[in-house]
Amino acid sequence: MRILCPYAHTLPSRSAGSILTVKMCEALVRQGHAGTLAFPQRDGGTAAIFPAYGVAPAFRLQPLPWRSFPPPRFLFHGRRVARLAKGGGADLCFGQDIFSAAACACAGIPTIFDAHKFWSRRDPLHWHCFHRMLRSGKLLGMTVTSQALGDAYLRAFPELRDRIRV
Repeated sequence: MRILCPYAHTLPSRSAGSILTVKMCEALVRQGHAGTLAFPQRDGGTAAIFPAYGVAPAFRLQPLPWRSFPPPRFLFHGRRVARLAKGGGADLCFGQDIFSAAACACAGIPTIFDAHKFWSRRDPLHWHCFHRMLRSGKLLGMTVTSQALGDAYLRAFPELRDRIRV
């Protein structure tokens, strides 16, 4: 299976999210899948990424153009990731970047969203993206970081009952 793993920030980084995304892409490749890690990059250099995370260069790195303007840059990045997924024949999008996950699902790419927080109505942009992803019919499932987070999603979206894994 060809799996696209989007990340919303430049690499390498010391953030927990970057470590998780790189290690997850590596784990998927070890399971026999073809993995591509898509991320915004300012300079296009990728040579330091594999050594920075201590992973073998077993998956493809796909740097995408970075826009420096504020929050809409994540929406633009999500759209670029969805175009990459469609053009590259991705079978699945798996990641924690809600903008990329929603854009892929809305573009018809089966998606698994790795949720690390609950997106409430207090954050209308993220809430809207989550709803679009859910309505797309392409959200295969979600992974969540805790039972409490899974329960919060189930209270708000009972239709996810059989699609959430802790």
